[in-house]
Amino acid sequence: MGKIKHTAGILSFNLKTLPKGILLFCVSYTIIIIFALNVSQTLNFSSIHLGEYLLTPLGVLLFTHLAGFEKEIRVYELTYIRKVPHCIIVISRVISYMISMYLVILIVFGIEIAFGAKVDINCCVNGSFITALYLGVIGMTSAYLTGQRSVGYIIPFVYYMLDMFTFGRYTGGLYLFSMLNNDFGIKINLLIASVVMLILFFIYLYKKL
Repeated sequence: MGKIKHTAGILSFNLKTLPKGILLFCVSYTIIIIFALNVSQTLNFSSIHLGEYLLTPLGVLLFTHLAGFEKEIRVYELTYIRKVPHCIIVISRVISYMISMYLVILIVFGIEIAFGAKVDINCCVNGSFITALYLGVIGMTSAYLTGQRSVGYIIPFVYYMLDMFTFGRYTGGLYLFSMLNNDFGIKINLLIASVVMLILFFIYLYKKL
């Protein structure tokens, strides 16, 4: 019971580390997009397009922030004397960010439904979340390993643009926008790839410290 309370306390604390400015930007950005799409009757933009093209970059914006968090607030030197291993703290932050991102995506599609759009909530929310997580993990690990946050933004956005214009010609089973082809199976590939990258990343952190 004590361990559960301790873990809950860590998660609660790390929710406070969420980048408020970026999170506010994400929410404002998505709400503006929704209103713009619903006001303009000339755009044939479905809920799947909204999730695949406009919500997935949120993962990059949120998760890349994690790579430089401790350095920015000048507490990174204390990670060596914490009672809780540093990798556990990073894991709790990743989980906190995942929960927050999922809620933002869920709220966006909830607003879409309120506007009268027909949304497959399970497919759209989960599919968009998986792709956002995949891109976010790529950005986070790239930024952490290189020590350059700019690299963490550039690599996933190059991937994003490549898939947008080549329709998965070079990424195959890791195509980002598979829901546009009514193929949710590739999302499972992205989820597995995300989990594998996270596990390797956490093992790296554990062994490094």
